[in-house]
Amino acid sequence: MPDGLVKINLQGQVMEGTTEMETVEKRRVESLENGSYRYLVIDEVEKQTMTLMGQAQPMPPKVNPLVGIPVIVTKGADGVWVANLEEGEVTPETVTKLDDIADGLNDDEDAKLYGTEPRKVGDEWEVESADLMGVENGKGVFKLKFESIEEHEGVRCAKITGNFEIKGTEGEDEGEEGADEMTITLTGDYLAYRSLEGRYDVSKKMDGSMSVKGDMEPQPGMTMQMDMTGKIKADGTVRLIEGE
Repeated sequence: MPDGLVKINLQGQVMEGTTEMETVEKRRVESLENGSYRYLVIDEVEKQTMTLMGQAQPMPPKVNPLVGIPVIVTKGADGVWVANLEEGEVTPETVTKLDDIADGLNDDEDAKLYGTEPRKVGDEWEVESADLMGVENGKGVFKLKFESIEEHEGVRCAKITGNFEIKGTEGEDEGEEGADEMTITLTGDYLAYRSLEGRYDVSKKMDGSMSVKGDMEPQPGMTMQMDMTGKIKADGTVRLIEGE
């Protein structure tokens, strides 16, 4: 989000300003002989800047505590993926991120979006599913179309286009009195080039807008309402490296 607008109402005092957000992720996944994977977070940092009433607000970057620490991901006899550190002891912070890795594999968003049945050029379909696009407790509609078959980055791909509208709620310390609860709305257009042979997205991009609204409690007894809107852009690529 390069140029978001934000409005905060803190106990009757209204403050307006701007915000920018950027998240960068780089990961490497290595296939092992026993059907498991070695998963390495090379880089993952979330940065945000905010200016209210002309004053910059301190917002330190958030770095994934698993950066540089190898993780082994295995599938149990029950078909459920589990992620564990290859070496060393876990911490409360790394446990949460390990669960995120396993949840991503168990959730299989690709199967949600594209389905598991064969498709042909010209097919159109809609997806109604929870937790799409990383929005927890999210619900919405994703409309997709198999546009064509094209060569992309040297790979024979299905070109898939679409648009989406997803709404959900997220909060910290959910269920506790005074917990933050934010309503998140995402809308936009989607483009993916999906390998026909490997069945993975060689590249994908999203252009749209995001709205975040809700109540927050920055400290006990103090409440504020936040309203943030802005254009968003996301790009992702996958590269296969043989023999390493």
